Amino acid sequence: MKEFATTAFTHAGLEWEKYVEIDEKYERPTEVDALIGDPSKAKQVMGWSGLYGPPGLPPEVVNKWVEVLKKVAQDPEWIKGNATVGAIPAIRSPADTEKFAREQYDLYEKLGAALNLRK
Repeated sequence: MKEFATTAFTHAGLEWEKYVEIDEKYERPTEVDALIGDPSKAKQVMGWSGLYGPPGLPPEVVNKWVEVLKKVAQDPEWIKGNATVGAIPAIRSPADTEKFAREQYDLYEKLGAALNLRK
C-alpha cells in the first residue's frame, strides 16, 4: 500500500505521508500460513471483484497497473510460484477480461444446468 500511495500521491505532486496515517494494528506479518478471505463485501460495497478493478479508476492508475502487471507477468519467480500452485495466470486488457468472464460464466451456467445443480 505504501508503494501505491507513493505512486499516486507523487503523480499528484503531493507527499503521501502528510495525508495518510498508518495504524500498526492493521499490519500483518510478512509470512502468513494461509490467507483466506471473502471478497463478497468488496463486490457489494465497491463493485470490485478479482477480475475487475473498482469502477471509475483514473486512466493514469489503470495505465500504471497495466504496466506493472506486464512486468510481473515476466517475473520468473512469479511464474514459478503460479506453476507451483497449479495456477494458470493471465494478464488481460479490460475488454479481454470481460470477454473471458462472460465465457466462463456461460460455461459454468451450462455445466450447472446439465448436471441439474440449480437451486
